[in-house]
Amino acid sequence: MAASTSTSSPEVLHLPVVVVGGGMGGLYTAHQLLNKYNFKSEDIVVLEARRGVGGRLVTTTHDVTNGQTPEVKFNDFAWRIGETNTMMLQLAKDFGVELVEQFTPPADASKKESHEFDTKPRTENKAPLSTYSAAALESTTLADLQDRESGYAGRTAQIAFPGESHGSKHWFAPKGLNAFPRAVLETLPEGMVKTYHRAADVEKQEDGTYKVTVMHSHGYDFTEKHYICEQVVLAVPPFQARTFSVAKDMQPALFAVYERRLGHIYVQCKPGTVKVPDASTGPDRIYKMIPDNILQQIVSGDYGHNVFQAGYACDRFERVWRELQFQGNDVVNQEVRKQLAKISGVDPALGDQIEQAFVRILFVHRWQVEAHVNGKTKEELSLQAITPNPVRLPGLYLVGEAFSSQQGWTEGAVMTASKAAEFIGQHKSERNVMVPEGVSPYNMPCKVDETSMVYRDLVLEASTFAGIHPGGAGPINWMKGHDVTNMFENYHKGWPNPLATIFGIQKGSLKQDD
Repeated sequence: MAASTSTSSPEVLHLPVVVVGGGMGGLYTAHQLLNKYNFKSEDIVVLEARRGVGGRLVTTTHDVTNGQTPEVKFNDFAWRIGETNTMMLQLAKDFGVELVEQFTPPADASKKESHEFDTKPRTENKAPLSTYSAAALESTTLADLQDRESGYAGRTAQIAFPGESHGSKHWFAPKGLNAFPRAVLETLPEGMVKTYHRAADVEKQEDGTYKVTVMHSHGYDFTEKHYICEQVVLAVPPFQARTFSVAKDMQPALFAVYERRLGHIYVQCKPGTVKVPDASTGPDRIYKMIPDNILQQIVSGDYGHNVFQAGYACDRFERVWRELQFQGNDVVNQEVRKQLAKISGVDPALGDQIEQAFVRILFVHRWQVEAHVNGKTKEELSLQAITPNPVRLPGLYLVGEAFSSQQGWTEGAVMTASKAAEFIGQHKSERNVMVPEGVSPYNMPCKVDETSMVYRDLVLEASTFAGIHPGGAGPINWMKGHDVTNMFENYHKGWPNPLATIFGIQKGSLKQDD
C-alpha cells in the first residue's frame, strides 16, 4: 500500500512555544515552563514523531499474558544513573521514581585514574590534552589498557576529558529508566504532547516568528500542519536539526557535536540451567573488565530473568557488532557464545545456555575536539550551544544531551532543558529581549575590531587563531575586521571540522548597530 499525503490546505495553529522532540529534554522543558514560569497549557505544544515519548530512555520488557504487568528485561540505551547526575537523582525524588543502588567496584589496579595523567596546568587559551593522549605520552601500553577497560575502546582516544568521572556510586530503576519520561508526561495536560507528529522543517519567517511544518501520520497517510510560534525548542539530535531550514544559521553549534555509535550487548539465558551473573547489587555484583575480548565488559543483570549485560562497545568494536546484526540473530548468538567461551572465570556452560542475545546500537554525542581550540570548558561550550545564534535566531534553543556538558547521559537533557526554560521565561516577560540574561559570554553582543571576524552574525576571535590556522596565518590576517561568511562558505561549506572550529573561536554575537 503506497503512502499518501493530504492535498487539502494545511491546518495552521498559532501559539507562543513549540517544543520539537518528546524525549526527556523536550518533556522537561514543557514541565518547567508550566510549573516554574507560569505558562498556560494552551501556550505550549510538544511534537513527537514516534508513538511514544522518552527518546533514548527505552526499556525492553518480557512478553506477558493475562493482563500481567510487564517485567523489565533491560534498558536498551541509557542504563544507569551515576552519583554525579545530581539532577536525575533529584528528579527521582520529585517524581517518585524508585532507584536501587548498585555496588560499583573500585578501578582496576592496573589502570590509573584519568586525573593522574593531567599533571600539567592548562596553558591559557589552549585546549587540554585528552586523557588518552596524556596517558599515551607516559606509556602507549598503559594508554591502550586505559582505553579498552573503559568499555569505549577507540572512543576515549579522541574525546575523553581530563579528570572526567561519573562517580563511584550508581543506581538503576527497577521499573526501567523509561519511568522518568512517563512520570514527567503525567504532569503535562492531556493533549499537549502530540505523538505521530514529525517536524519536517523549522523556518524563520520575515516577521521573526518560526514556522514548524509537521507531518501527522495516520497509518500510511500523512496530514501536513503548520505551527507558528514566537519561540521554538529543538530537543532533537544534531543530525536531525541539521535538516531544518534554520540550520544554516547555527551550523557551528551543530557541527561542534560529533556522533559516535555505542552498542550494548545483552544476553538472555535459558531459565534454570546455569547460574548467570544476574540481579546482584551488592559487593558480589559481577563487573568484569576484559580488555583482550571484544565484549570488553560483563555486568550483572539488574532485573533478573537470566538476563545480563555481556558487553559494551564503541567505535571499532561497535562496528563489528553492527555488521554481525546484518548477518542475522543466529550469527550474533553464535559469536556471543564464542566470545564468552574465551573469557577465563566465566562458567564454561554459560555460552551453551544462551537463549537469545540482543544488540542495541545508539548514537553517543561528544564535542568535537576543534570546539576546544580557544580553551573553553565543556560547561562554557554547553551554555554557548543552547542559544546557537541570538542575532539571527532569537528565541530558538537547542536542548539535549548532545548540547550539554554531560554528553551520553540523560542528565545533560535535563540540564539544558532547565536553562532553555529559564531563557524562554525571560522572553515571556520581556518581549523584545534579543540575548537573555545569563547566556554564555561568548553569545553576548560584541563589536568587531581588527582582532576579530564575523560569520553569520557570530563574532570570531582572529588574532590568536591566525597562528594555528591549518591554512596559514595569511587568510586570517587578510580578513581581520571583516565579514568572512561569503569566503568561508566558498571554501568550507558543509565541512564539519571548520564549522566546529568557528564554534570554538566564537567570542560573541554581532551588536545590532554594527
